[in-house]
Amino acid sequence: MTIENSSISQILELAPRVYEPEVFKKIQARPEINEFCQNFELWNQHVPWLVYADSQPHKELMAKLTALMWDKVGESCADFGCGYGEFLTHLLQLGDCTIRKYFAVDLDWQALVTIPRTLKRTSYCGRKVFLIHSAAMLTSPLRDKSVDSVISSLGALMYTWAWFDKDGNQVANNREAFVEGLIDVHRILKPGGYLGISAPLPNPNWRVIRNQSLKHLLLHEFSLKKFWETIYYGTKAVRYSRFMNGLEQEGKAHYLSPQEWRQYLEDVGFEIEIIETNCFARQGIIVIARKVN
Repeated sequence: MTIENSSISQILELAPRVYEPEVFKKIQARPEINEFCQNFELWNQHVPWLVYADSQPHKELMAKLTALMWDKVGESCADFGCGYGEFLTHLLQLGDCTIRKYFAVDLDWQALVTIPRTLKRTSYCGRKVFLIHSAAMLTSPLRDKSVDSVISSLGALMYTWAWFDKDGNQVANNREAFVEGLIDVHRILKPGGYLGISAPLPNPNWRVIRNQSLKHLLLHEFSLKKFWETIYYGTKAVRYSRFMNGLEQEGKAHYLSPQEWRQYLEDVGFEIEIIETNCFARQGIIVIARKVN
């Protein structure tokens, strides 16, 4: 049986089980990393439904990012902080997706294991899926110059607040760790490959995002049940998002200005092609950068 002649179900059965680097297993034993992972899993349980599925600001953010990256993703894409595979799902909706190898990377394994099931409902046929349980805090298991594109959509790169060597020793923190993460992304990209990022701007107001979602529901998709769900669960989402704001205050979340993104990316060998700030209820930014060497 060849991959080209397989059904979508058979394709996904051929995908490997979740791969977890040994060094990631080791660093998870550290109390601060364990706490960080647990808080992120809680956030994933209570927040993404609002900022993803039922959030007009996020829908518009993802639509912009996928449209900007549609002709740049190439045949191989690594998605750092992939969550439930939202970027690839949105990309497939545009049609004529060129990706043949998709590397899904996230520290929440419960989100990772939903991706094959999600992709069964899409046109992702005749292509490979690789699931990697890890954080953007250590050298990626991907080879040098091995992928055409890297995506980090409200994802892992902006939470690279610690960096560990191959033995699990912490060698950098905060902004120094963030730079190490960018260097590693540069390493795995092929020359001319693209990095697509979406992230909050400094000091994001999560209530604005929730309120814009409510406004859109009222004016365009009114459902009393969904409206009250958005109020009730949206309040919870704001509360759990304080964890994110706390990370920013501690220097562990890199919510950067356009000037800062430009500086950090250019310093490690990227050329900025697009910076878009009119997105995510004006609380976010999209950056498209190309590896120049």
